Amino acid sequence: MLAALKVAVGKTRFNQRKFDDAILIFDEVITTLSGSGYAAEAMYWKGVAAYRKSKGDKEVLHDLWQQLYKKYPASEWAKRVAYQIKSS
Repeated sequence: MLAALKVAVGKTRFNQRKFDDAILIFDEVITTLSGSGYAAEAMYWKGVAAYRKSKGDKEVLHDLWQQLYKKYPASEWAKRVAYQIKSS
């Protein structure tokens, strides 16, 4: 439940364009709640937030999504980024 709440707060900060705040919240889920089902989702959104913060640096997004794909290969979120990872 805590992980779900933190991801929701991170997405809210993302939608408010507070990308640094969102990244910190997603990092917290990834590091302290890595066993939850929400860690993969947090890693996905961290990549998107870092991409938006960097104003479109695809390397940032690709690197984080590669980490997601490797760490949580069976997750729904890994499936969402698989096309990007495999086409690079």
